[in-house]
Amino acid sequence: MPKAAATKTSDEAKPARKAAPKKTTDGAAKKSPSQYQLYMKNNLPTYKGENPDKTHKEAFAEVAKLWKDAPENPNRGKDAPVRKAAPKKAAPKKKAATPEASADEEDSE
Repeated sequence: MPKAAATKTSDEAKPARKAAPKKTTDGAAKKSPSQYQLYMKNNLPTYKGENPDKTHKEAFAEVAKLWKDAPENPNRGKDAPVRKAAPKKAAPKKKAATPEASADEEDSE
């Protein structure tokens, strides 16, 4: 005896949801783009249109240089802050396998 086709009532009963604001992986609300990001988004396509022979990397570097003197830049005319080098982390020490240590382990068994 063939089984009757199942009907999907659960999908029909669900009301339409409004799109929730996007969140980051930790659950915080997504930040608005910075002035630099907006500048790059607006000016990179224009620069690439005027200079089709440039690669994306070269075009991005040129537009980034233009940002330094752009009127949208809140730090225009200021020198970049000097950053300190991050301290190096010490590598974890490994136990040295010496012939004496392995001989002692064999004797204790």
